[in-house]
Amino acid sequence: MSKLKVNFKKDEPPMKQKQNSYNKGQNLRHICKLLTSVFLCFSLLIPSACTKKSSSSGKAKSSSSKVAKSVSSAVSSKAVLKHTSSLPTSSSRSSSSKASSAAVSSAKPKFKVNKDGTRILDVKNIQQSPELPSGCEITSACIALNYAGCSATKTDLLKYLKSGDKFYQADGKKYGPNPWKCFVGNPGSAKYGCYAPVLADTINLYLKATGKISQDHLAADLTGAPVSALYSNIDNGTPVIVWVTNGMCDPSFGDSWYLEDTKAPYKWITGEHCMVLIGYDGNKAVLSDPLDKRETVIYDKPLFEQRYRELFSQAVAIS
Repeated sequence: MSKLKVNFKKDEPPMKQKQNSYNKGQNLRHICKLLTSVFLCFSLLIPSACTKKSSSSGKAKSSSSKVAKSVSSAVSSKAVLKHTSSLPTSSSRSSSSKASSAAVSSAKPKFKVNKDGTRILDVKNIQQSPELPSGCEITSACIALNYAGCSATKTDLLKYLKSGDKFYQADGKKYGPNPWKCFVGNPGSAKYGCYAPVLADTINLYLKATGKISQDHLAADLTGAPVSALYSNIDNGTPVIVWVTNGMCDPSFGDSWYLEDTKAPYKWITGEHCMVLIGYDGNKAVLSDPLDKRETVIYDKPLFEQRYRELFSQAVAIS
């Protein structure tokens, strides 16, 4: 009968081998526990790091969005400059840049239903005639101010309107005032008018001098704003002074001169007119017209929007 041979290491008894195997097993278990602990620590740290990264990414996106808006605003300004060649840097424009998309009124919106069923702001129309034959801008400002709770009159506002009616000849050329910087002519005469920055400045000078409305509620020059921004103002309860043409007629060029400040050639747009946008629906735009005795006038939205753009997308709202 053959004997079972068991090979041991020379210097280690069988019990010693078992002990070593046991120790090795224990060491492996300790290592596994250690690795598990390390893994758990990392798993707790990683979400925190991800959260910080996500937060940082959010800030970056927000910053990027602000830059995009600034670029968009700059493009709009250039578009207006292309048409006018003389658009000034208005104090009202810089101070009201936050309101360029929608000047939100702090007062509760006052809506009513128009005779055609359109929901409109409860705005009272004011006539520019007979005192101000070319004073549609000042009168429109009075309409908007009265809605805002300030009982302004045309005479009150005229005191704060910067105007210029000096025309002169030099080097064989006719020079005159810049409508982006002052009222050209006199509102009490038949010619001419002014553009949005001038009217916004006039309203703000009046409000600051009289203190009739909080300093936080000032006129915002929204020139360059898309028509969607005008409608957003209406939704928020703020009527908008807009530059269009009288009766929404086709605009045409009238008198021309060189601007005394920039020396650039300029042509006045015949029929230039200010109204106050007070309501709209899917097809119509509802306005208060200082030259119309009716409380409201109604135009097809596409026509209104076209005239608004042709007059350089000018608008003013009291935020």
